[in-house]
Amino acid sequence: MQGLIKDAGVYPAATAAQSSPALREAPAFFPGQTDFYQQSAAIAATAVGFTFGPNVNVAYQAYKDEFGKAIQRRSSFSGAAAAMLTTTLNDLRKSGFSVSG
Repeated sequence: MQGLIKDAGVYPAATAAQSSPALREAPAFFPGQTDFYQQSAAIAATAVGFTFGPNVNVAYQAYKDEFGKAIQRRSSFSGAAAAMLTTTLNDLRKSGFSVSG
């Protein structure tokens, strides 16, 4: 878990992992957002459960790529989210899944 927190800026879904020492400073991906993990904790408190898709690794990489580009270009996060969705759905289709969207 510490690696996901440190290397990917992922906030842990498991309540027990949310007290990790790795959550004390902003992730490198969001260095200017010093309250990143405090905000993540507030959001996590309102979140409902879900099941990860079979290509979560593709979704994570698309997230990192597309939101990274949006940050560098100072462009819309809605465009980044749309590109992330397209990448993820296309990968599912390529793998033989039937998806809509």
